[in-house]
Amino acid sequence: QMVFAKPVKLAFTRNCLSCHENMFLSNGVCESCPTGQYLSPNGCASCAEQTYSLVNSSMCMICSSCVKCDQTNGYYTLCKNGQFVNDYSCDDCEAGTYGDGAKCIPCQIGTYSNLPGSASCTPCSEGYYTNTTATTMCTKCNYNCISCERESGFCSSCVPGCILSENRCIPCDAGTRANQETNT
Repeated sequence: QMVFAKPVKLAFTRNCLSCHENMFLSNGVCESCPTGQYLSPNGCASCAEQTYSLVNSSMCMICSSCVKCDQTNGYYTLCKNGQFVNDYSCDDCEAGTYGDGAKCIPCQIGTYSNLPGSASCTPCSEGYYTNTTATTMCTKCNYNCISCERESGFCSSCVPGCILSENRCIPCDAGTRANQETNT
């Protein structure tokens, strides 16, 4: 025996009544917060400084060792002085350089840094020089120099018994002595 039924038009709705975790209902459609925001009880809210979130997040994650990170992907954009940005991490700059928080910069002539993670370079002390960049130590001035130019090593004053000639300290001839005022 056959049963005939009158066709019924079924009505489907595309509107959601509830959404999956980390999504919210907006005009009947489930949506997620964009990157750089998180789902709060009041809707999407922006992540604070030093935090970030990816899509579908209910919280912002901390950029643990950075000063500033991209709120949409977590890439570090600024580290502490003495460090440089290396995507998701802050790494110490090598000796011979200093870090401004974004990149490592070589120490200039006449300066040095002898430790990794330096925030600045140190000028050579009196009696020492360096004539190259990115150096980790200064060199003692030439023999018989009391002091020299920090950038070149050229003598600027001599020990007693020597004269300054063409940026070098030359010992006086036997039986002579240098003029203490002019060093000649």
